[in-house]
Amino acid sequence: NSTVAIQPEVIVWLKADTGVLTDGSGNVTNWLDQSGYGNNAGLATNPVTATAISPPTLASGIVHGKPALSFAGANALEIPSNPNLAIKGDVTIILVLDMTAAGISDPIARTGGVGLTIYSNQMPAPFDIQLNAANRPNFICGNPKEAITAPGTFTGSGALSLNSFYVVSFVLRNGTNISSYLNGSFNGSALQAWAPADDSHPMRLGVRLDNFYKFTGYTAEAMVISGTVTPAD
Repeated sequence: NSTVAIQPEVIVWLKADTGVLTDGSGNVTNWLDQSGYGNNAGLATNPVTATAISPPTLASGIVHGKPALSFAGANALEIPSNPNLAIKGDVTIILVLDMTAAGISDPIARTGGVGLTIYSNQMPAPFDIQLNAANRPNFICGNPKEAITAPGTFTGSGALSLNSFYVVSFVLRNGTNISSYLNGSFNGSALQAWAPADDSHPMRLGVRLDNFYKFTGYTAEAMVISGTVTPAD
């Protein structure tokens, strides 16, 4: 456990064993943020068709006897854009998840920035955490405020095995230095040509804003820290 006081920097902290509200059928209607900033993940809507997206369900006893949210490849939750969700510089993203089906998927993303037409509703602004076709974690960053027309992608060196829980982490330091960690072990790093920037869109869990690359698996915890933590943390 970290001995560094990072709590003031945590802007999203979602835990499947705390603050999960469901309906009578087990569908998650709200995942309450534990950071103190009120960035709760609620029901999502398809921005193209204006129709509701089915939420994940709460599954008990999935990881070390504790629950996790089950995403079945067509589910999403959404954190509305607000000043407390703004990421203005470095960022750390930590996920505890189990990928149960192969294929490109987005367990968490904040996309929707401008760029080429092909990036409508999918330009990372500032980030898109993606599991690629080889089950390796990607950090995709975009800077719409600098009129970047294509996002930059960094891929971690190690891959996830299906049906196993992992702690997947990315740390963006000094604006352009991206490091990946898998279960706390270093998983590669790279320098990007530009620093990503926020563009005031919602944050999504389970699928990005254009409803492509839907995640299939379990998410037990998601944390977004506005700032960086050190490898020792």
